[in-house]
Amino acid sequence: MIGAIEVLLSVLPMLPALFICGVVVTGIRDMDELQRKVQFEALALAFAGTALITFTYGFLEGAGFPKLSMFVVWPLMAGLWVVGVMMGRLRYG
Repeated sequence: MIGAIEVLLSVLPMLPALFICGVVVTGIRDMDELQRKVQFEALALAFAGTALITFTYGFLEGAGFPKLSMFVVWPLMAGLWVVGVMMGRLRYG
């Protein structure tokens, strides 16, 4: 059985992540309207793209593909976010 101490120690690295989340939100609030629009469109692409890719791969796991760790999701979403920002900068730049 997993004890409370093990659970606490396991999630301890998330404390800095909460700080980073706050910094990102504050940074977006400080942007002008066009920068916020670019970020919003990039995040929409990252959200929808990650959903499509992870659901597709989930079905492929049912067909015998190897199971992937949840740690794969964040790099995927971050990569799609970067692609979305680059597309927005090309569009509005």
